Amino acid sequence: MKYFEYLYATLAVMAMIFLVTEYDRMTTNTMIPLLIAMVLFGFMFSYRRRRRIAFEKELEEDMRKLEEEIAKDPEV
Repeated sequence: MKYFEYLYATLAVMAMIFLVTEYDRMTTNTMIPLLIAMVLFGFMFSYRRRRRIAFEKELEEDMRKLEEEIAKDPEV
């Protein structure tokens, strides 16, 4: 799951490339959903990345606390 967020970044880049290469042949009705998709993919990339980093930081903090507890009372 660590690299799942890069799927969203890849999809956003692919949508942008498609928009740039097919711009001359597209109508406004096809550009708007493509732009919405690009924004959505970009948002999902940043959201998932922020959540993963926060989760890893929280997990690291919990592990540090457990190690401190074990160091204080090795009989547990």
